[in-house]
Amino acid sequence: MITTNAQQRLEQTIHHLCAAGYDSQRLRLEVIPRLLLLIPADAYYWATTDPDTLLPTSAVAAGLDASTAPLFWQNEFEDDDVNRFAVLARQRVPVGHLFATTTRARRRSVRQQELLPSLGLGDELRAALMIGGQCWGLLMLNRARDCRPFSQDEGQCLARLVPHLAAGLRAAMVQTAVRPTATAGETGFLLLAPDNTVLLATTTACDWLAELVDYPRPHDLPNAIVVTASRLRSLLAAGATAGDLPQARVRTASGRWLTLRAVALTEPGSPGAIALLLEPTQSAAVATLLLQAHGLTTRESQIMQLVLQGQSTTTIANTLSIAAPTVQQHFKAIFRKTGVRSRRELVAHLFNRYPPPALI
Repeated sequence: MITTNAQQRLEQTIHHLCAAGYDSQRLRLEVIPRLLLLIPADAYYWATTDPDTLLPTSAVAAGLDASTAPLFWQNEFEDDDVNRFAVLARQRVPVGHLFATTTRARRRSVRQQELLPSLGLGDELRAALMIGGQCWGLLMLNRARDCRPFSQDEGQCLARLVPHLAAGLRAAMVQTAVRPTATAGETGFLLLAPDNTVLLATTTACDWLAELVDYPRPHDLPNAIVVTASRLRSLLAAGATAGDLPQARVRTASGRWLTLRAVALTEPGSPGAIALLLEPTQSAAVATLLLQAHGLTTRESQIMQLVLQGQSTTTIANTLSIAAPTVQQHFKAIFRKTGVRSRRELVAHLFNRYPPPALI
């Protein structure tokens, strides 16, 4: 049990780390040891997410076997269980304490009664890392089955840290510079069996996979692939149509952006097989995500979408039914948040630093 002064110092250290401008992996590896001093746990999972879909894109984890990942995502996507991340993301305090929730709500939890005990785990504390109404990460802490449950104070501690952890992940979106790679502009193809065994992988897909390595298990199928495939299976089980198929934008080790698209296939000898297309993300979709990472408001984002279409201030004002001076005020706020001084410089900031795949 740490003292109050020690707890305050650790929380302050985590605040500083989240504001240090680290990339997402270094941020998580720096924060985790301090976080586990504040909230001891025997296993953890911390993923970045695509804020538009909440699908995890990269993960750091310990104490959880890679083969169990599909079980957790099946529980998340298919079971009416407590403290699902998608539900936490809509709550005022996006933190869930498993034992406390099931006791308070008098609800049965498949995760509590079946999944976690099978892994030797007991209580769970999880959070959707929210800031500005968007989710930039998912965090799960677990204790061994024979350990004491998480306390109310520990849940409150995590709740205090959530906006800082989310802000750190959001800022990390714009940190990494782009390095040339052999896969630039090319699409890869993966064919997965129902148990996620790779049945077929093109050379380009293998190159992309090498850039999606999670920490600390470099030889496992990347977290983003597993989750996207799991999401598709759950949608198909619920009778989804082609328009419902999942996708996620993922930052690669080279700093490039990759879109994962899951597609159901019926292959002879491979019932239930799923195809994953690994496509360089279109420049407009990258720009949209980066603008979100700069913390733009909904109106500022609307204005920027029109700027990226080449619209003038007058046209933007007419389209949004606001006055031209109001548009200019929004521009000032956008420039301040993105660190530029003009529309031209802003567009250059987005597309020169993160160029479209076809131009690389």
